[in-house]
This record gives sequence, structure tokens and C-alpha cells, in this order.
Amino acid sequence: MPRTDQPHPDFTRAAPELRWTGKLPELFRQLRNAAVMQPGAWHMRVLPGGAWVGLHYDASRDVGAGLTLRIQRSEAGHTADADRLFRQEVATFARKFRVAGWETTFGTHPGGGPRATLRPPIAFE
Repeated sequence: MPRTDQPHPDFTRAAPELRWTGKLPELFRQLRNAAVMQPGAWHMRVLPGGAWVGLHYDASRDVGAGLTLRIQRSEAGHTADADRLFRQEVATFARKFRVAGWETTFGTHPGGGPRATLRPPIAFE
């Protein structure tokens, strides 16, 4: 989404331990480690631009297959332009997190903003 000099209100309202200002590949590593250490819980961070990124691990599945990545924004963007920008943002996260081949589902979270859910492709043997 558009960058400004000021952090998004979601970032400033979030508890300090939920804020992320580092590099995206490191964010994914930290979320993955936390998810594997505490399976079943969502591990979330908010970035200065207002994107929320979360990772969940289902321990009943293989570590790779059991991960679910979620990217969402609090504000509803129900225009074609907002949808296009959000999809571009999700593609950037997927590339930086090295999950570009994961299956992506777009929708809306309960608060009304856009949400993307990414899961590893299911491998059939």
C-alpha cells in the first residue's frame, strides 16, 4: 500500500512486541520459529505501513505442509484499485518470504479489510 512518512495507525496502536520494523525475510524466519515452537497459535506482527502478517502451524501435519500464512489490512478497500494494490503487496510478501508457489486465497477478514491466506501446495505421492 502507499508509503508515507508516518506509521499506519494500526502500527502505532499495536503493543510494542507486535510491531515489526526489520527485514521481511527475517520476519518470516522469526514467525516460523515461533509457530513451530508454539503450534496451534497465530503469531502476528504489524508493519509500519499497516499490513498484519501472521503464521500458524498445525502440528498434526508436516512442518512444511502445516504452515498457514496470513496477510491482512484493517481498512476495507473495496475498489478495483485497492484490490490490485493489495494483491501486489501480497505478491511482494510471498517473494520476500520465498513462498511464491504457495496457494493463495483472497477474502475479507471479520473486520472488513482484505485478507490473503497462503498455504503450501499439497504434494501427492
